[in-house]
Amino acid sequence: MKPPASRNAPCPCGSGRRYKDCHGALGPSTAPAPLLTSGPDPDAIAQAGLSAQLARRLEEAETHYRRALALRPNFPDVLHMLGVVRMERGDLPEAIRLMLAALEAMHWDFPEATHNLGLALGRALAGDGGLEFGLGEVGRRYRSAGVQGGRASAGAAHTRPLVSVLVPCFNHEHFIEEALESVFTQTYPEIEVIAIDDGSSDGTPTRLARIAERAPRPMRVLCRENRGAGATLNEAARWARGAWLQPLNSDDRLPPTRIERLVEAVAARGHLWGFGRVRSIDANGAPIDPLADSRVFAFACSQSEIGFAETVGECFLSRNVAISTGNLFISRALFDRLGGFGHERWHHDWRFCLEALFEAEPQYVPEAGYDYRLHDSNTIAEAREARLAEVAQMLPPLLERVFQGPASNPWAPQADRWGPGFIARLFASGVGRYVPPARLQQLAASALTTPSISPRA
Repeated sequence: MKPPASRNAPCPCGSGRRYKDCHGALGPSTAPAPLLTSGPDPDAIAQAGLSAQLARRLEEAETHYRRALALRPNFPDVLHMLGVVRMERGDLPEAIRLMLAALEAMHWDFPEATHNLGLALGRALAGDGGLEFGLGEVGRRYRSAGVQGGRASAGAAHTRPLVSVLVPCFNHEHFIEEALESVFTQTYPEIEVIAIDDGSSDGTPTRLARIAERAPRPMRVLCRENRGAGATLNEAARWARGAWLQPLNSDDRLPPTRIERLVEAVAARGHLWGFGRVRSIDANGAPIDPLADSRVFAFACSQSEIGFAETVGECFLSRNVAISTGNLFISRALFDRLGGFGHERWHHDWRFCLEALFEAEPQYVPEAGYDYRLHDSNTIAEAREARLAEVAQMLPPLLERVFQGPASNPWAPQADRWGPGFIARLFASGVGRYVPPARLQQLAASALTTPSISPRA
């Protein structure tokens, strides 16, 4: 069985797995692999190079890779891995050229090489300063300017804008009552509820009707066929009368002071959108220990990193730090300006946050919490590969805005204003694989003409 040209290609055995995870999988290397002197097989030589690289014998790995390329000059995996070796050995110009060659050979369908090219570009463009640790100039100005918080607008502290709680419901008959009860018991008085059942096949529509009959707040209920969460939220917003929109997933709940606190911290201070700290709960409503669940731990770490970032908004470039649609609090004006949520199944909220970021800086209000329920039927538990594919389609045009002209939000991350240290952080976060190829090629051309990058080994 002949190995494919790339170790990331499907295995020829027909298993459906990538070659490097199937017949091309390598075992641990405990002894130096001998240099091959007979049978000039570039695949075998490349395997020997990878074994040496995994054992951190970089000079030996480089020797193998160069021999393999002498036999097969357009070998994508070897071009890529030799590029990684040269990057690790300090030769950023050759690393960039090799990775570009690998990507061209694979028609830019090579995510691992795109990611590593981003790392090399970040290091090259950052120059001798490398990655910044601690706050940079932008972060210091951001905090000095008091972008987060701020004083209440004149008279706004005494107004009570109507807040519309938008509840898209789908097969949550066991949770919908608790979700809506958390709205009815809010300490903030001016609330209406718009609940739309999105084609549930369980008893959710019946429960909604019963809850509406006794609702202590104005409540409107609509039941129809399934259209997806984003479309359902947008429809609920069209029915809503409020100046502010609070989405609520039908299996989650709001802490009692949630809306009151966000009105004070966001609406009354003239901001356009915000979010709070997420607390994960289980199917029974009990808090989940972050040390007992990897997903919860990841959520906690993600939001904890907000304080170390240059700005709150920058965090959204690599991940959705709001965690859930229901954790957003949005002015009607901003919602209408952006045209509502997108069509994505899993990441419509992240898309909205990224688009909103270029319009207005988000306000992070930790004490305005949101109870995010994790259970067996969460959409977050669905196919990982499909979710990643959605991200790969969604992010490139949004990340391109980082490299384009000025944004309405003066604190939106902009490469030309924030400098090379920002680009290094952006690529180090792992999103380099989603930056459009044309932009990567432009950055590579710029990096290769930078005098400060020169080979060290």
